[in-house]
Amino acid sequence: MIHRIAKAMGVQCVVVCANPLPHSKVYIVLGGNARKLFFPASSAGPGNWISDLPDGASALVTYSPLHLLKFPPESHLLKKLKSEMWQSLKNAMARLHAAKK
Repeated sequence: MIHRIAKAMGVQCVVVCANPLPHSKVYIVLGGNARKLFFPASSAGPGNWISDLPDGASALVTYSPLHLLKFPPESHLLKKLKSEMWQSLKNAMARLHAAKK
């Protein structure tokens, strides 16, 4: 799923499932379990940034795609969560493009 989102945004996506993380300017953390694994000192929730990372990197926490699959397709809450996730991903792209300049 995340690869399709990245393709739609016109970016290359690397999915990391183990420590240590590869070097990057922006990380996108999909869900609380990933946040706890990769950034255990942080309590950031969906839509929030973790900014105190080495080398000036930052990480955006957003919803896990598995969390979104818990809701029926016609659910208003699902539409709200998907909208929040999409906005978060657009914010991450803006930060990544700003970091390239």
